[in-house]
Amino acid sequence: MNPSGINDSTLSSPEQPWQSLSYWGLLPIVLQSLKLLAQQYWLLVPVFILRDLWLEYLWVLLSAVAVLLLLVMTVVWLQFRRYRFRLQSDRVELHYGLFKRVQLDLPFDRIQNVVLKQPWYFRLSQQYHVGLDTAGSDEQEVGILALPLERAQQLRQQVLRHKQRQQNQQSPQVAEGQEHSLSEQDTAASPWLCLSPSALLLHGLLKQRAWLLLLSVLVFWPLVETWFIDQLDAVMDLEELTNGKLSGLKELGELEELTYDQLAITVEQFGFWLTLLFFALPIVLLVLLMSGLSALYALLRWYDLRFGLQGQDYWLSYGSISRQQTSLPQARLIYASLKQGLLQQWFGRVDLQLRQISVGYGDKQLQVPALTWPQAQEVVQRIYAQHLWPQQWMAVSKRMMILPLVLCSLMLLPAVAWLFWQDSPVWAALLGAGYLLCLMMIWLRWRRTGYCVDEHFLYLRSGMLGWQYQLVPWSSIQAQSWSANWLQLRRGLGSLYLQSAAGWLTLPFISQAEAQLLFARSIEQTRAANHEWW
Repeated sequence: MNPSGINDSTLSSPEQPWQSLSYWGLLPIVLQSLKLLAQQYWLLVPVFILRDLWLEYLWVLLSAVAVLLLLVMTVVWLQFRRYRFRLQSDRVELHYGLFKRVQLDLPFDRIQNVVLKQPWYFRLSQQYHVGLDTAGSDEQEVGILALPLERAQQLRQQVLRHKQRQQNQQSPQVAEGQEHSLSEQDTAASPWLCLSPSALLLHGLLKQRAWLLLLSVLVFWPLVETWFIDQLDAVMDLEELTNGKLSGLKELGELEELTYDQLAITVEQFGFWLTLLFFALPIVLLVLLMSGLSALYALLRWYDLRFGLQGQDYWLSYGSISRQQTSLPQARLIYASLKQGLLQQWFGRVDLQLRQISVGYGDKQLQVPALTWPQAQEVVQRIYAQHLWPQQWMAVSKRMMILPLVLCSLMLLPAVAWLFWQDSPVWAALLGAGYLLCLMMIWLRWRRTGYCVDEHFLYLRSGMLGWQYQLVPWSSIQAQSWSANWLQLRRGLGSLYLQSAAGWLTLPFISQAEAQLLFARSIEQTRAANHEWW
């Protein structure tokens, strides 16, 4: 059997015989079968362990496990042997399945994306899992389990060249020489940026939310310290300690007696150190551990990230333990989104998301994390050459804050009044501070919600502690919807919902006149673009 699973002439010959998987293709089938087996029988493990049944029926248990594994391996081998595929000049055919036979015949015209994944068990063999993403399906239509990188890239390039030839046939102005040059262009990737390991480690630290635990330590520190001191007062007899009758304290110093004031200071210091040891220190260690794991995960996941253009597709490659290469055809790009959290604002970092049609294999967005603002602006400018960052945003109505303010006041203000009535001023003050914090966040949410329009794009802005910017070409909007409740109708306000192939976009609390203008602008630009969705 050919170890690559495919002959050299497979990708170019119009008719090819059926090909078998290489023996490396056994690995994903075995791992998937063992995973399904573990999901079915993992509940039996604690039953045997807790009741010591494995000691009484050890040979029976080992025999059952051996028979079960033998049965699984037999099914895996038969599935592997019945897996057949062939690559024609314009289509992929795939036959697989043991109890349920599946026969797929997929023309290249339907393929939207070719995703190359290299799991950890393929790193030594340099094999790749090839997923073919098709239009109109949320499931993986075709997956070739084990191909060498060179063959996988040849398959992807063949799909790209086929699509380019289809586009050239629809455009008779393209000459044969130009068509050849475009086809050659598809074979080379042009990286726009590469991220360093330090940027990825910083990204993992900034995306970690464990720092909120540290804020909780600072907020509740006085309460916890007071609790520790009260517990010490309940255990120790202060009058007895004042008279100096505890020999343990006498041995610690030269004083024969401790005054009540001196003893109170000692108890407060002891309570402080108990609070630090049993409350603050474990939380700090937990935060450091979670932050370190988050940074390590970001480094392993996004290691050696490269993003750029390959022919007519945006191309992204990343991964350390498991390597992945994916692409996004320009025709499937719906809009771009920039997201920046609270910590990312302080360090000047931003995440870029390219939203695509919400069907198919793999992620529904192409994400490029840990970018600086100059890098993000450069990439957006390369993607949308007509993009001009808006200088002035249109704000939504302030009535957007009314309902959250009412709900927040009804839930928190009665609780604050009840705590004061119960003579708990500390807890009442903390809850009142939380109420003021909620008011500030409601105001920030309104302040950071806005929009802007120009000839080519609709810009949406939202956020509370962080920001999110969405750059939506007018041609990406497929439908509009207007919704208003009876309170909004009295003021001529409502929410505008814009439907795109990547999901819904919402613009709340704008006037009906502004929504009608956006309606008209969207319909006009969509008709002018005459975009063909595929």
